This record gives sequence, C-alpha cells and structure tokens, in this order.
Amino acid sequence: MPVIPSVIPTVADVVHSPISPIRLISKDDTHIITNTGSLSPVPQMARHASSPSSLAHTIPFVPSQLESLLPPSLPQIFKQLIPSEIKMMSEKEKEEWSSMITKVIVSFCYAMFAIFCTSVTMVVVHERVPKDYPPLPDIILDNLPLIPSAFAISEFICVVLGLIVFFILVIHKHRGIIFRRVLVIIASVFLLRCITMFITSLSVPGTHLTASCMATRGMTTTFDDKLKRALEITFGFGMSIMNVKTCGDYMFSGHMSMITILNYTINEYTPKHWKGLHIITWVLNCFGAFFVLAAHEHYSIDVFIGFFISSRLFVYYHDTANMRHILNLHNIETTAYIPLFDYMEDTVDGVVKNEFIISVGEKDHRHRPLHSLDPQTIHTLQEQQQQIASTLPTEQQHHHQYH
Repeated sequence: MPVIPSVIPTVADVVHSPISPIRLISKDDTHIITNTGSLSPVPQMARHASSPSSLAHTIPFVPSQLESLLPPSLPQIFKQLIPSEIKMMSEKEKEEWSSMITKVIVSFCYAMFAIFCTSVTMVVVHERVPKDYPPLPDIILDNLPLIPSAFAISEFICVVLGLIVFFILVIHKHRGIIFRRVLVIIASVFLLRCITMFITSLSVPGTHLTASCMATRGMTTTFDDKLKRALEITFGFGMSIMNVKTCGDYMFSGHMSMITILNYTINEYTPKHWKGLHIITWVLNCFGAFFVLAAHEHYSIDVFIGFFISSRLFVYYHDTANMRHILNLHNIETTAYIPLFDYMEDTVDGVVKNEFIISVGEKDHRHRPLHSLDPQTIHTLQEQQQQIASTLPTEQQHHHQYH
C-alpha cells in the first residue's frame, strides 16, 4: 500500500504522478478527467469516447474545479453523463477573419431590420390604441404607486448593463462570436414582439398615459409620416430618454427583454468566480423589472412574458450551440428554430471558452490543494490512486511515492 503523504498534494500533483490513474484529456488549457488508467496526456479530445465501452469508464460527474470552466448554459445532463466529450473552443481555433466579419455584418443587419420592423409595428399599433377603455385590472399595478421617473431609471439600468457587455466584448478573445449571438437573439425576440403587439391591442396600463396617447393618435396618417416616425423610434431605440414616446406596444416589454438578454450575456461570458458581478447584474435585472412596473408603462404580464421569452430563447440558443459538437459525434441531427442559427454557428466547434486578452484574475484550478475540492472528488481521486498503486511492484511504489 502507498505511504500516506504528510503534505497534501495539489490536483496537478495527483494528475501528473506516474502512479496516478488520472489522465487529462486536454484541449489547450481545458482538462477533463477520465478513469482510463493511461499515464500520458493526449493532445486532442477523445473522439472515440462515444463508444459504449469508453463511456462506461468515464467518471459520471465533472469535478467542481473543472466544471467552473464550463458555461452555465451547458445542460447539466451533458456534464454528468459524457464529460469526456465536452469540447471547449480555444483561442487557437478562431475562424477566418473574413468569415467572422461577414457574419458580424449579417447579424448586425438582421438586428437593425428587426428593430426597424418593431418600430413600424409600434407606429401602427399606436393608431389602434383603444379609446374610452380604462386600464385592465392588474394585481401589481393596482397596488403599486406610480413613480414618474421610474421608466427613465429602467432605461439607465439597461444602459449600464449594455456598457458592461461592451467591456466584456472588448477584452474577450471570442468577441465576434459573442457579438453576433447577442444580435441574433435580440433580433429574434423583437421580431416575435412585432407579432404579439400587432395581433392584440391593449388599453393603456395607466390613466396618466390616456391624454398623451390620445393626443398623438392620428398624427401619422400618410406613408411619409409613418416612415419618419418609424425612423425616429429606430434611431432612438424606443427609449424615453431619447425623447421617444409610444403607446400600444404592450405585449411584451421590450425594455424587460433587453435588460434580461444583457444580464444573461454577462453571466454566460464571464468566469463563474466573478460572483460579485453576477449578483449585481441579477439585482439590476430585478430592479429593472420593478421600475418598468412602477412607471405603469407596461402591464405585469408584459414584464413577465418579456423576461420569460428572452431568457428561454437565450438559453435555447446556447444549449443548441453548446451541444452541437456532441450531437454530431453521435450522428444526431437537430434543427434550431432560430433564424440564421446554422449559418452563424457552422464554424464554431465546441463550447466557447471564456478567454480574455488581459489578465482578469483567472484561477488556475490545476494547482488547488485537494482539501479545497468537494469530498466526492477527493474520495474518487484517492480511491483510484490506491487501486493503481496496489497493482504496481513494491519497488516502483516506493520510487514514486509522495514526499
């Protein structure tokens, strides 16, 4: 039996020890632990791990220090059942510059098209706001007093989150992929919003809006007037702080959708140990919802549906993108019901790793002491080491024991 070391080894000590049963299947700086008994690391992801015999030897969980490298959108089932097949795209696998620029331009045009369509729809529904209809019963608005400046505060929160996302894009090595993904998700959400706004016209949610909405109704009767008003909304991004005032665009809240997408983007493309930032963005997300409601500019259902649709579409997009390489390994065909998805993701092979052009306090998980790991991981590592060590000759055990 091996001698129990007096000094607690690190994860790197255990992994690189000659008597260790742990093999690192690495892709650049990404490490996945498998119970194969091999003593030498391999340079590429184990594509053969899809066979039943290989999967049977895979540890059925990803240790916490390795799981922190994975984005939160990656489904837990894939982390637990087939961790050896999780591939993370590294900075060395960047697509060609021309392809990247082309896709960014296409995604930007798609987003601007969606915003313009939304603006045109807002002009149309403004003319269809019901007259002489009181606000609908709303359990939250009926019990929440009106705060006149609340809507501007919610837009300020959106701007703050947008600046954080901009900073992440500047320092992230995969900024092109992130930027086009966010644009496609925003555009898809707002195209869906065009439909929900157009098919049903709701009365204004607050009596303070009745006079202003009715006063501006009927001012865009000609095509030129409608086009001019749509362009004003487009370039003002539909924000009141840009002097854009609209009525009738209630189902669902575009402000809530934007705040939610920006929040999810920040949480997806920053390291897990940036917990302070993540808490702040979630608090801002919640306060954004509160201030939209406090302004009585949207019904409660608008805010709820806005959060639900935008968050689910964000997760669905990233789930599909992150599972793409795993499903391809098993020849499983999938269809993503998001416009331009296949075109945007055809050159992305694996999960986008959070790599930055500057040092932002990344943690080297390979050199954490074992006592900082979860008990299940420690027990598994020690048990496997003892099993392999017991099969080696006595001389080799003494030669490779820890000091």
